[in-house]
Amino acid sequence: MKPIKLFYQARCPFCKRAFNYIDELKKRPEYKDIIIETIEETEHPDIADQYDYYYVPTFYIADEK
Repeated sequence: MKPIKLFYQARCPFCKRAFNYIDELKKRPEYKDIIIETIEETEHPDIADQYDYYYVPTFYIADEK
């Protein structure tokens, strides 16, 4: 499976909703082993600045938004 990155902010209500959706998805056997690298953009601006996005949550699969 291609690597997945999720950029988020801790105080973002949309990000919290995305995490809830991910948790629900992972309850299904076919998705339970999905690994998503989560990057809090205010804690890791050096990483976030390497990607072209304007809002959170933002997902990248491999290097495609």
